[in-house]
Amino acid sequence: MSVTLEIRVERASKTFHPGDIVKGVVAVTSKSALKHDGLDLHFDGQVTTHKNQALMDNLALAYTASKPSVLISSCTPLLAAGKLAVGTTEFPFSTELRSGTGLQLEETYHGVHVIASYVLKCELKRSLLQQNIVKTEEIYVEKNKEKPKKEDKPKEHLFEINNATITNNFADKAEIPKFSIKGSFNSLTCPLSSPLSGHLAVAVCQIPITSIDLVMHRVEMCSELSKQQQSEVMSLQIAEGDVMRGVSIPIHLVFPRFFVCPTTTNSLFSLGFKISINVIFGNNYTASESFDIVTKRI
Repeated sequence: MSVTLEIRVERASKTFHPGDIVKGVVAVTSKSALKHDGLDLHFDGQVTTHKNQALMDNLALAYTASKPSVLISSCTPLLAAGKLAVGTTEFPFSTELRSGTGLQLEETYHGVHVIASYVLKCELKRSLLQQNIVKTEEIYVEKNKEKPKKEDKPKEHLFEINNATITNNFADKAEIPKFSIKGSFNSLTCPLSSPLSGHLAVAVCQIPITSIDLVMHRVEMCSELSKQQQSEVMSLQIAEGDVMRGVSIPIHLVFPRFFVCPTTTNSLFSLGFKISINVIFGNNYTASESFDIVTKRI
């Protein structure tokens, strides 16, 4: 293509908070003189909620979506219609990160049934018979930090997983090995700027252990769903093989950007997170224990 567009955001992290000014330049590189109908920069922020049937009912590509809830929608002309010069030309832009619809800005989040996104899109308009040239760039929006409350103070959460506490239903109860795993999380109220940490130790287990995994789940609810839907965000193996009994195994999970945000309940959707400890035994059975966590910006 004789023309290329590039959006360069001034802030290298591309991370912004409500009220910030998003600055940068749109670089237009042309190998030849080119007529055009103008260059515009669009800034769109929206929340999309939908029912992903392919995931829930296993129907091929079945998908229903509601109309997105618009948080921000602006268009800034950067260049009037005319002819592009050969070479690279930069057009500076500046736009405020503020809701224009009265709805509160939500943190950037990419889930299964809920997506909150903020996208810069520059568009070089061409004549009627030619395709417009478009370039997009997503920025990351973080909510402003809350003032810590008394209940947000880190509080150690002790746990024990054994034959009596497991949530899995085995086909044959006789197949359940006698075992006990004890540990703790430093807190189940989790600042997103810090990792989830803790430790565990296998006290007793009759048969060898194959693996111990830490799994994070999202729990989403929106108007298109009849009940809360749980899906996996990430899985982290913290032990492999038959671990030594009584040895402390550290837990350290860094929350991934885009896929985790503060625990939220509003008029558009509700969103929470869970942590599961999965223990896989040598006979291929799995024992699991889940813990509700509260994610916050504090």
